[in-house]
Amino acid sequence: MRIPNSLSSRYFFAAAALLPLLLGFSGYSLDKVFHESLLSAEKDALKAHMYMLIGSTEPGENTLELPPAFAEPRFSSADSGLYAKVSDGNHRNVWRSLSLTLTDKNTNTRFTYPGADTSIEPGVFHFRQITWQGKHYYLLSYKTIWDLDKEREFRFDILHTQDTLKKELRRYRNSLWIWLGGMSVILLFSQWLIVRWSLLPLGSLAKDIIGLNSGEQKRLRGDYPREIQPVTDNLNTVLNVEQTQRERYKNTLADLAHSLKTPLAIIQGATSQNGTNKSAHDIERTVTEQVQRMSDIVTHQLQRATLHSHTLVKNKVSIFKLVGRLSQALQKVYQEKKIHFTNDVEEALFISGDENDFMEVFGNLMENAFKYGLTQVCVSSIKEDHLHQIIIEDDGPGIDKKLHKDILKRGARADTATAGQGIGLAVAVDIISSYNGALSTGESSLGGAKIVVALPENPN
Repeated sequence: MRIPNSLSSRYFFAAAALLPLLLGFSGYSLDKVFHESLLSAEKDALKAHMYMLIGSTEPGENTLELPPAFAEPRFSSADSGLYAKVSDGNHRNVWRSLSLTLTDKNTNTRFTYPGADTSIEPGVFHFRQITWQGKHYYLLSYKTIWDLDKEREFRFDILHTQDTLKKELRRYRNSLWIWLGGMSVILLFSQWLIVRWSLLPLGSLAKDIIGLNSGEQKRLRGDYPREIQPVTDNLNTVLNVEQTQRERYKNTLADLAHSLKTPLAIIQGATSQNGTNKSAHDIERTVTEQVQRMSDIVTHQLQRATLHSHTLVKNKVSIFKLVGRLSQALQKVYQEKKIHFTNDVEEALFISGDENDFMEVFGNLMENAFKYGLTQVCVSSIKEDHLHQIIIEDDGPGIDKKLHKDILKRGARADTATAGQGIGLAVAVDIISSYNGALSTGESSLGGAKIVVALPENPN
């Protein structure tokens, strides 16, 4: 039998397979306990009869004397199933209950059923099962010593049929298995209902995903159980990242098309037959400049478009070590300037994110500082209101105050950026914004430009 590939079917069939084992074990355990309790009750009942029998015994001349009848009527009825017998040390009959005399036609003076001649210890009850005349009995035996003309041993035996106990056991077993069977049906039906109810959130999740696929909604909005909530949260994160990336591609293509219009127009004007008289050298230089500009624009827009979205698994990046590696590389590039570099970033500063993103950001910003700085560059860090601020300063000419706001606008086009700084800053702004951070400019205490990168402790 092939189980359907569904969670509810798997749970139901697993429960259906396990339930008979559990109920079977429970039924066996209950049956065994009940059987043992019946045997214990049987033994106690036979002991009570034994005490009554011994209590009614009187010593006679070289033997014991017992009354012909007792209060228990079954000792006086044929085939009653309850019999008693007293024998001496030689296993000769001393007394037999009327029920045994009427049932057992053997008038011999010796015991006639199994176990009658078994040796037992005086003063100890012996309880066992026997088969006599094709029927099953419980036999309780007890040996006493009486001081008559001399000390003599006498044995008291009481037999009770097992029919009564077996009938009671059968009734109990029938009731037990009926109830356990009914319970199994109720449990299976209850489990089916529980599974259906428990999996309802998955059905809602499936409907929401269908809504996403059809465009009716942009994110999962259901109130899901806490076991499913991490999955839906991560799905929403993936959807947000995908939507952001798609928007970035769209904006980048629009920016690229707009950015290429101006250099293409210049090239078209320079090469137009109706244009002003220019030498071939001037046309070539103009075309070369605009082609280089177009190349820079394409490179910048590709960088913006391929800013990789942050994965759900993030690494802790040491900003101190990253700045140190960048400074060593830049000091070699700008070796002739003999820049004095100071790394005042806190060594314990770690930020979750992609190391390549931070290399791109601080690489661009520190390169500008080394490029325009005269003798000093300093990178430091402070923490304010759950924000880590990394500050890049130099002692160069700085940034024109009029450009402080425009130069940091996210998505600023390359053709409107300040020459030499705009592209790097635009890329840095895009990356920092994707980490829910911010980038600002100001005047450095060293006399040049100051760039402040603010990042939250745990960027999303």
